[in-house]
Amino acid sequence: MIRKSAFILWAVFAGWLALTASISLFCQFWLPHTVIYKDLLEQWVADTSGYWIEIGSVRGQWRGLQPGVVIEGVQIMQPDTNRVAFEIEQVSVGVALIQSMFSGRLSLGYVEADVSSLSIERYSDGHIGLPGFSSAQGSPTSSLSIPNVRNIRLRVGTLQWNDRPLDKTLTLDGVDVFFDRTPFDDRLEISLTQAGELAESMRLLMVTDSLEISAGVTGPVYFQAIGLQLAQLAPFLGSDFMQDFPVTAGRVDLELWGDLERARLTGLSGQTLIDELNLRHSNVRLPEVSANLNWRYTDRGWRLDLDELAFRHDQDVLEIAQLSITRKKPAAGGQAYFLLGTDALDLGEINRFLYAHELVTKTDSALQLSGTVEDFRLRRTGSGEQALYTVSGVANQIGVSQISQQLTVSGVNGLLSGSRSSGLVWLSSNEMIFRYEPWFDEPLPSAALAGMVSWHSDAGNTSVRSDALIARTATLKTQSRFEIDLSPDSSPNVDLQIDILDGDIAALGRYLPFRVMRPTLATWLARSLPSGHFDRGGVVLRGKLDDFPFDHNEGRFQALLDISDTELDYGQGWEPLKSLEAGILFDGRRMELPARQGRIYDTSAIGTTAVIEDLLSDDAVLSLDVVAVGDFGDGLRYLKNTPLKDTVGPHINAAEGSGGSDLRLVVDYPLFGKAVSVDGSLRLSNAKLGFSEQGIEFDEIEGEITIRDTGVWADDLQATLVGRAVTVSIETPDPDEQKPGAESWITLDGTFGPADYNQLFPSSWYQHLAGEAKWRARMVLPKLVSRDHPVTLDLTSDLRGLAVDLPDPLWKYKSDPESFSLHTVLAPVGMRMIEIDYRDQLRGVFDLDGLRVAAVIPAEVVLGAGELSWPVSGRARLSGELDHLDISNWQALLDSEADEEVTVPLFNQIDLAVAELSVAGLTASQVQLSLLYHREDWHGEIDSDQVKGRIVLDYSAGQLDQLRMDLDHLNFVAAEEGESIAPSDLPAMNIQIKRLVYDGVDFGRVGLHTSPLVDGLSVDEFSMHSDSLKAMATGRWSGRSEAMRSQFEIELEIPQIDSALSMFGFDGGIRDADARAELKVQWPDSPMNMDLKALSGSMEIDVGKGSLPEVKPGVGRVLGLLSLQTIQRRLSLDFSDLLGKGFSFDRIEATFEFDQGDAYTDSMTVTGPAALIEVSGRTGMIARDYDQLITVTPKVTSSLPVAGALVGGPVVGAALFLVQKLLGSEIEKLSSYQYRLTGGWDDPIITPKDPKNPVAPATDLR
Repeated sequence: MIRKSAFILWAVFAGWLALTASISLFCQFWLPHTVIYKDLLEQWVADTSGYWIEIGSVRGQWRGLQPGVVIEGVQIMQPDTNRVAFEIEQVSVGVALIQSMFSGRLSLGYVEADVSSLSIERYSDGHIGLPGFSSAQGSPTSSLSIPNVRNIRLRVGTLQWNDRPLDKTLTLDGVDVFFDRTPFDDRLEISLTQAGELAESMRLLMVTDSLEISAGVTGPVYFQAIGLQLAQLAPFLGSDFMQDFPVTAGRVDLELWGDLERARLTGLSGQTLIDELNLRHSNVRLPEVSANLNWRYTDRGWRLDLDELAFRHDQDVLEIAQLSITRKKPAAGGQAYFLLGTDALDLGEINRFLYAHELVTKTDSALQLSGTVEDFRLRRTGSGEQALYTVSGVANQIGVSQISQQLTVSGVNGLLSGSRSSGLVWLSSNEMIFRYEPWFDEPLPSAALAGMVSWHSDAGNTSVRSDALIARTATLKTQSRFEIDLSPDSSPNVDLQIDILDGDIAALGRYLPFRVMRPTLATWLARSLPSGHFDRGGVVLRGKLDDFPFDHNEGRFQALLDISDTELDYGQGWEPLKSLEAGILFDGRRMELPARQGRIYDTSAIGTTAVIEDLLSDDAVLSLDVVAVGDFGDGLRYLKNTPLKDTVGPHINAAEGSGGSDLRLVVDYPLFGKAVSVDGSLRLSNAKLGFSEQGIEFDEIEGEITIRDTGVWADDLQATLVGRAVTVSIETPDPDEQKPGAESWITLDGTFGPADYNQLFPSSWYQHLAGEAKWRARMVLPKLVSRDHPVTLDLTSDLRGLAVDLPDPLWKYKSDPESFSLHTVLAPVGMRMIEIDYRDQLRGVFDLDGLRVAAVIPAEVVLGAGELSWPVSGRARLSGELDHLDISNWQALLDSEADEEVTVPLFNQIDLAVAELSVAGLTASQVQLSLLYHREDWHGEIDSDQVKGRIVLDYSAGQLDQLRMDLDHLNFVAAEEGESIAPSDLPAMNIQIKRLVYDGVDFGRVGLHTSPLVDGLSVDEFSMHSDSLKAMATGRWSGRSEAMRSQFEIELEIPQIDSALSMFGFDGGIRDADARAELKVQWPDSPMNMDLKALSGSMEIDVGKGSLPEVKPGVGRVLGLLSLQTIQRRLSLDFSDLLGKGFSFDRIEATFEFDQGDAYTDSMTVTGPAALIEVSGRTGMIARDYDQLITVTPKVTSSLPVAGALVGGPVVGAALFLVQKLLGSEIEKLSSYQYRLTGGWDDPIITPKDPKNPVAPATDLR
């Protein structure tokens, strides 16, 4: 095509343009006006060529030493229509001066033309011309000679080649044609820098004696192309090339050297590299093909020798050392043939090439090959559908398959000989693989084959047969005969008989037609017999494979196998039957497996039958009937480890069993995803069922459990639990009533006591229970556990017969019926909880899942009345409203149950409202108590009429270290009976009370600081401050129980003794006096239980100046004082004028000793201006009596002058004054009197001593 294009360009342009350039140059030299030259030139071209042109302009130029003209805007008109055929933008013509001078005629040195676009057409008669131009007006354009010009260059912007016979158009851009003529040869170079759709670039170089087109070109040729697109070039190469090489895609880089003889290419050699080669009918694209080639054209064909041919695909390289391809055109009366030969051929790689040349019929049943053939020869005679193929060679790992991949055979070794219609293979294969895709998911296991297989094809039908083919695989040994008819219009027709000589049953699934079956069935058959052995068997298959399983007797399929030591894994998740001795019969759609013996775990299956009536049905069901006798442990494992666990298994996963059991199961197992149907029973005899983690074991179980896929039933199973007889019932709703959350119920009834509880759930709290009561436990087990359908357990009892020895409000008599219920949710996670209710006095909810995010179980417990709410994460609260609560009793109970290993309290928040609260004998009413546990400490508040303030209990390592109280007020009465509290059990205390009222006495502000001792408690500081009394004390409280002892040192300051005495209920005592006292006392008991009888110690008291009014019973009894008026009436003298209605004193001093309930003194004195009173003796604090001696010495000397003056006048008064001064205290001694004080506090007896001797020595009355 390029060659012809070059010749046309010379003929059409170079020749006559050179001529017109010469004429123009001549005119340029000899004519003075350019316009005249232009017109003459146009006329000259028309006269000489027959074509009219129009020239835009003509101008002269010099190029080196060569003068020339430049002709611009040349338009060539069509002869017939006088329209513009094409335009030449510019033509440059140069004159060779020297050559012209020597030759004596005008010689052109160069001609250059620039054309923007040019069209060339190839006509049906084979000649090539310009559109609109015809050879009718003269000689054909192809007969034009190239002008006698040294150099000619033609540059075409766009060249369009129109091939009318092929109806194809090719566009080339950037065409550059250069012609160089020398005295010895002609050289032509054509280059395309922008080849458009055809290539990235091309270059053609020819050297010849003459480029005269009419003579035909002969000589060497060089051609180079980069990025040549075969798909664009192939249609222009002719029908022969397209027939032999039907290229549809490919990019070629090539460099070729060849020979032209009379414009005909006779040979080529060089290198080529083809990328993305794609041949028609091939679905594989070769990324790269490279080769050294040598091609020679002959009269009747061609021969191509390829050396170092390499195919590259997906980084794999196939190299063929040498390949020859020969094509011969038919001779007279003969047929063309195509011959391909090689020493070794990889059929798998060349398979695409075969189909690109239509070497096999393009049908789904057509065969394609793989493997290698040595000494391979392939000959095709004729073409099209009538082509005849013959092949020969030595087969090595040959594979044969249909294009549809329905039938595949691979790994064939042997000798191959035949044609397209028939042939033989003498097989001697070690690993042949067979697959029929409509039947098998995977190829059959590789087999060693020996025998002869023949084939014959006629009218598109192929028959393959063998009379004796021996096959041996790793798992199977067979001998077969077969005949297979392959037709493009129907499925293979098979006549196959296989004798199974030996085999492994695990491989059975590999030989069954899975694709004919449902996928689930295929999977089931593949795994249902995972182990065992074929002792013998046979298979018969006759008929068209599409008619399988021959429901209407179109054919026959039957397999009979005898198996041993086999395992039947009949269902996903179901326990397989092992050690089976059985037979297997496949007959059309039906499969039956009657077992003579087998095992489930260690239990003997004495009778088992498995049947599938229709293997190919959408509703195929395996019906399994099993009878097994053995240990209950195996029956329990079956319930836990099979899909029955969805009904009962999850709830007995931790259970263990033993004892006798008979299991009968009828299982209908749908093979295609539908629900399994189970109907069976488990008969128990003297069986055991244990839950080791919980320490629960049922013994002596008797009864029958009905097992179905819908649930489990049992009526009145008899058993023992911790030696107690119990009855167990299991119930599941009827199938028609079941919903997604359908539940099963397990109910247990029995009578249990504290010892039984302790065996089941050990705890020391059971020591507070006595007797026994009837209990019912009911567990709800949903089939589908969810938030709407949880697993629950309920315990209920009326507690009749069970005594509860717990503090109020939980205490109960044995005979009293009191309701108790416990409800717990065991699953799912996120809902697990426990809810209890004891006779409405103890109600609680515990969130068991809350322990996952906090250190304490979230809980809400209500004592007495009050609203029960759902627990909050991180909070365990005790709340309630109670009529009475004795904290001491509960504390003693909690102390006795304390666990040293538990450092986190059961509750971390307490909110109680108590109408009457008692602690350590103290009572408060309408109490609001709120405590919060935080970082090992309790903080809270207490509020009532009796006590109000803040409380802090400091803990360390779970032990109470210190009690801190900051109270606004504390008002309590003395306890009727002291509490027995061990001081060593008390923590350090720091108590501040802004106002303490005890037994109605206001003690004002009180503070207490204590610290623990090894054997007791040290009172480091006790203080009390009120308007009437100040006290400071230290002491020690030690010992336990009977050996307890209290020791205190007390200092008292009394600003107003009469106010202080009034605090304690004493009236008419000392007035207008202050006092100080120091006590050192001890007693063998707690500070709260001071026993006067056991009190010992001393007291010193000092009372300042004051007065004693009419002394009434009260504190005076303790001091041994009586109303002075009573004493006056006992005196022989009348002192009423001295004493009046009271007695003023300057000081009272006394020291008392306490011993066995009595207070002794021998140094009590009351000193006043009117008298001196001295008291010695005993005051009985227990007997409430007196035994004292009282000496009253009136100070009469100071009163005698006054009295005398009043009675006898001034003279007598003066005399008495003189006597007073002279006698002084002697007179006072003469006037002292003593009295004996006896009797009780309420009826004292005062007896004067000897009136004749009023002053007698005081005696020790102790």
